[in-house]
Amino acid sequence: MRKCTKCGHMAENVWFCSECGEPMEEIKEQSDRESQGIDAGGAEKKGFFTYPITRKQYWLRVIAFYVAGTIVGLIMDVTIGGFYISPEMYFPARNIIYMALFVLLIVLQVLRWHDANKSGLFALINFIPIVGPIIAFIIPGCLKSNYENNKWIL
Repeated sequence: MRKCTKCGHMAENVWFCSECGEPMEEIKEQSDRESQGIDAGGAEKKGFFTYPITRKQYWLRVIAFYVAGTIVGLIMDVTIGGFYISPEMYFPARNIIYMALFVLLIVLQVLRWHDANKSGLFALINFIPIVGPIIAFIIPGCLKSNYENNKWIL
């Protein structure tokens, strides 16, 4: 399908417009992938958790999560802690918020491991005491993206 650059007339298999004689330009029809919300680079359009995720995107999101966790912790310390609420109420609420942030970081790491053509199960390194979180925090952010023969990307 072609469209006239001047008048907008549409026709198939012609190079010049039958209405005004101007050149026609090819109109690219939307593919199935684009209609499903996947852009030309293969990234799914899902907001904060776009996929695949590059090193830069990974580090920016990790920093955002840690800043968010710090801000939430400070707000809870000032508001809830300032009212002298018993620790039985304060600590579970704080821990629920921190666990939600931890789960989101695990999801982010799985996306990053997949971008490097590795299994998302590498995110389980987080559960190795002491060194696990350090390794899982740094390694996904240092691995180079691998899009060639990547079985994890659509």
